[in-house]
Amino acid sequence: NLSAIAARRCVSASKKITLVLADSLAALTIHFLEIVVVYFYLLLIGVDIGKQPLLFFLTCFFGSMIGILLGQFVGVAVKGSENAKEGICTSVSLVLSFLSGLMFANMKDIVEKNVPFINRINPAALITDCFYSLSVFDDYTRYFRSLISLIIISILLFIGTILLIRRERYESI
Repeated sequence: NLSAIAARRCVSASKKITLVLADSLAALTIHFLEIVVVYFYLLLIGVDIGKQPLLFFLTCFFGSMIGILLGQFVGVAVKGSENAKEGICTSVSLVLSFLSGLMFANMKDIVEKNVPFINRINPAALITDCFYSLSVFDDYTRYFRSLISLIIISILLFIGTILLIRRERYESI
């Protein structure tokens, strides 16, 4: 909503859901293809990813979706400059990563003991749970619980983006 193109899109006859869906699918396709390239590179240099490549890619797909939808949601929810929106996206990502134990190893256990609900709604914690479940456990109950949570969060972010973008109006182009 910061550019002339955004203003034209908001007053166009196209449905907002169609525009958001098209943008989301394009970004998701590009990002997921990048992950596929990285996966094959890791295989080429000898890094063991695990024995379930389809579940690995499923996790990567929904992780990509969460990232894209979170960025879109912040983009439409925050009123301000592009720098402010990027700063908020970066800050949110860093806080979620910290709480999931990606910066301090015991943090996820501390959060699990004191506020376990945070680990159930934190996308970074859910993604790490999925990967951990694939590499450590033979039972996939925890994996599918985390994956379903990622799907639900994706749906909520998409709905939130649609609801917020519907309210944007421009007086003139």
